[in-house]
Amino acid sequence: MLNKNLLKLVLFLFLSAIIVISIVQNLSTAPVKFLLWNFRLPVIAIIITCLFAGFLLGLICYSLIFKRPSVNKTQDLKKMKGN
Repeated sequence: MLNKNLLKLVLFLFLSAIIVISIVQNLSTAPVKFLLWNFRLPVIAIIITCLFAGFLLGLICYSLIFKRPSVNKTQDLKKMKGN
């Protein structure tokens, strides 16, 4: 049990260090042009925004592709086939 907790702690500290290092290294700003707007953002904000947008797009695509029919739709289909 101690080994698992120690492993979790080491993994947590390692990932935390990687996150802190990436944040510190990407604090410089970069110009962003989006439609009619021009502004500057820290690079880390751009990276996090892109990751979040990709995650949301993946969730939406997954829900559209693998959407299961609801119970009511299944019952409606059975009624239609029975008539």
